[in-house]
Amino acid sequence: MLHQSKNLNPTPLEIREKACISYNKLNQPKESLELANEILQEDEYNPMASAVKVILSR
Repeated sequence: MLHQSKNLNPTPLEIREKACISYNKLNQPKESLELANEILQEDEYNPMASAVKVILSR
């Protein structure tokens, strides 16, 4: 039951990760990259933000 409640209330980090990916999907690479960099300043090993940066580096 605890695991289900976590999915219903995402953390601010999870929301920002999803926003970062969404900006990229909406062809807004500048916003996506800025958000990825912000996330990586707080969590330098964040896999979502790192993946976005790799995708945008192409």
